[in-house]
Amino acid sequence: LSETQAQAGVYQVQIKRCSVVAPYDGQVVERKVKRYESVAAGTPMLEIVDNRTLELHLLVPSRWMSKLKPGQTFSFVPDETGQPLTATVKRL
Repeated sequence: LSETQAQAGVYQVQIKRCSVVAPYDGQVVERKVKRYESVAAGTPMLEIVDNRTLELHLLVPSRWMSKLKPGQTFSFVPDETGQPLTATVKRL
C-alpha cells in the first residue's frame, strides 16, 4: 500500500510539471504540437495572438475619407481567429 501511495505521489508531481500556462491572455491561432506529444522545455506549442489591444493600419479608397471620422467604430474579422472584433478609428 505504501509503495502505491508513493507512486501516486510521483504521478501527482509529474502532472503538475505538465501544466501549460500562457504568458498573456489571448486567442490560440495555431497548435504546433499534437495531443499527448512529448516536447522539450522551451519548445513552442501554440501560437497565441494577444487580442486585448490591437492596432490596425489600413489603406482605404480615397472616396472613403469623407465618410470616416475619428471615434467611429467598425467591425472586422481577423483571419487568425475568425472571431469578429470591434475597432475605433483613432486618426486618419
